[in-house]
Amino acid sequence: MTGHEAVKLSGRSETWLRTHVCAWCDQTLWRALTSGCGAIFDRCDPAQKDFSAAGRLKLRNGSD
Repeated sequence: MTGHEAVKLSGRSETWLRTHVCAWCDQTLWRALTSGCGAIFDRCDPAQKDFSAAGRLKLRNGSD
């Protein structure tokens, strides 16, 4: 997925995606969306992720 597609799919900015981490694979959302999720044994479907404030995402520095 291209960066433009990741921004469009998530409805978030590139900066936001780069500063939040996927709860499944523990890499930045930017990398998970553009390079593929690294979750072992289970591939994440980006179309099914919840990018809202209620979604299971965490800040890159570990705080919620």
